[in-house]
Amino acid sequence: MDENLLLTAETLSLSPDLYLGQRVNGAFVVKNITAQTYLTVDACQWGVLSEFAQPQTVPAVLEKVIRDRTCPALGDFYELILKAYKGGILRNEQSVQFRRPAIRWFIPLPMSLVQPLAILGILAAIGIMGWKTAPIPAHWQDIALGWLLLCGCLSLGYVIAASVLKASGAEIYQPHLRWQSIAPHFAVDLRDAFLERRSVRLTVDAALILPLAITVIAGILFQTPWAIVPVIGLILQLWPLGDGFIGRIILLCRKSPRLDTEHSFIFRPNSHPIYRLKNMWRHLELVPTFLQHAWGIAWTLLAVRVGFGLFNLSITEILTDRNYWEQTGPWIIGAAIVIAALFVTYQLRHLALGLRHLALGRLRTFRKNISCTWKRWRKDGHLGANDAIVNRFISENPLLRRLEPHVQAEFARHLKPYTAKAWSTILSFDEEVSFVGIIVSGSATVYRRLKTGRKVPVLKLAEGDLFGVHGLIDPHDPKFEVCSNTPIYALVLPSYVFQSLVIEKLGAPTVFNICSLHVFLKQSPLCTQWSQQAIARFAQITQISNFVPGEKIIHEGEDARALYIVYEGSARVLHGVKQIGRVKTGEYLGEIGLLQNSAATADVEVREDTRCLVVDKVDFMRFMAHNYNVALQVEHVCSKRLGKPIFPLAGHSFDTR
Repeated sequence: MDENLLLTAETLSLSPDLYLGQRVNGAFVVKNITAQTYLTVDACQWGVLSEFAQPQTVPAVLEKVIRDRTCPALGDFYELILKAYKGGILRNEQSVQFRRPAIRWFIPLPMSLVQPLAILGILAAIGIMGWKTAPIPAHWQDIALGWLLLCGCLSLGYVIAASVLKASGAEIYQPHLRWQSIAPHFAVDLRDAFLERRSVRLTVDAALILPLAITVIAGILFQTPWAIVPVIGLILQLWPLGDGFIGRIILLCRKSPRLDTEHSFIFRPNSHPIYRLKNMWRHLELVPTFLQHAWGIAWTLLAVRVGFGLFNLSITEILTDRNYWEQTGPWIIGAAIVIAALFVTYQLRHLALGLRHLALGRLRTFRKNISCTWKRWRKDGHLGANDAIVNRFISENPLLRRLEPHVQAEFARHLKPYTAKAWSTILSFDEEVSFVGIIVSGSATVYRRLKTGRKVPVLKLAEGDLFGVHGLIDPHDPKFEVCSNTPIYALVLPSYVFQSLVIEKLGAPTVFNICSLHVFLKQSPLCTQWSQQAIARFAQITQISNFVPGEKIIHEGEDARALYIVYEGSARVLHGVKQIGRVKTGEYLGEIGLLQNSAATADVEVREDTRCLVVDKVDFMRFMAHNYNVALQVEHVCSKRLGKPIFPLAGHSFDTR
């Protein structure tokens, strides 16, 4: 499965062979009858999948659900699409599915008979294991007999569970023998229980271990020599973590059920430890967590009780025997502490991984910043203008690499080395642009003079960026000044050579977009995490608009029409006549209204001559929908700005039958 192709260009449609199960706590299971695959979704996610009733691309559906204000969190959205496609819920033209027939089951058992018997049997088995210990087997034949009984009980449990499921009207698939298990047994596919109501799920889970519970009761009461093996098997079935019987019951008690988009991630950004940590924290509930930990403690005590009985140790004697306690007490306390620590560590593993990843990321960023600063400021950091360096900077520059090879060679032939001290003026307002250069090391700032005479910073240049170009290509023909922030080493050539080799061959608009807009967008908070290719495509759909003092960029109450990024100047945010915020160069406006398809909640009025990059609503939505990495970054930035997740917007109600 090609993730990029599927999420950007593939046409998908909803499979016709679907069945929707009973809703439990707002969630239900969608079954592909032909492929025998299952997907747990909520009403909002099913609304997204329903958009594929007619063949659609993923970007088209994303645009529609955003426009309709029914979009889930984008990580969940992409995870849903990938898992629905993998499970056969969504398909393309090349998808081929083979029907797996259900087996004929002739033994229906009514749930009203099995449910109370199973619950009482399990509770009685737990109580008897805590009250009385199983005898120690004297011969290996006793262990073998207990093992055979364990295998038979597990097989009979599947038979009873399948019978209950058949009586509820569900289907049963794939009868097989589980040879790789410690206790080989007969098994069938009981996943159709997910389609039924909560009581059916509970009964099917309980029926799986009912024969084992009855065997344990009989073995302990009659003190049979083989009883210890079924007892150990039942304890393992009651394991508090993972997919144990009690664990599945506790999951049924959750108010927000665990959806398939919240675990076992196949969308790569969702596998990030920080995302897992946030997802775990978001769905943390007090009652299920308390029940899980309470049963963990009870299960540990029960396992200790069975272990003491296996080694013929008495808890009462140990607690009352002072000598025994003085000799072995520290070991017992140490073992208890170790077990508790392991349990707590298991519960907090995602937190530990997330914090470790965060700490290492911050440390790497800090070391990288220190290293870059040292390289920029060291005295002997200037590089010679050899052919390798020249060719590398030409090939890596997004503008120069568009030139033909013979033009690149001619361009490189005219390059000469150039140096400048920190905080010095490279090009001033009062002089004509005589040369253009590529920064090899260091950084600089481009300033523009306003009509008032004040100079304002326009761009910040770093290694690999061009300087001196802006005075040649800006359509408004202003004067620019370039000042170094650090010691500068560059490669320069005469401006007339750049004019003939680059501007005349590529065109002034192309050069302007790449040299001005591309560099500016890299520094905007909205685009800092975007790829170079995404920034280049985004620059192509932007337009520059000029605003005079007092003019309003956005009017309160109007529907969002475009995204605005302040290129030069500043503006103030007004609610009525009261100023509630300020917008400066590089900051952006209107993105929340576009994503939430809502009206503006405030006026934005410019304070001085201002230039903004404007992206139309249709172009912005299309661009974001076709670049899922960009969409995730935009969602993150907007959620951080709002102080809460931007998606989903509100509750949803969809017909699920």
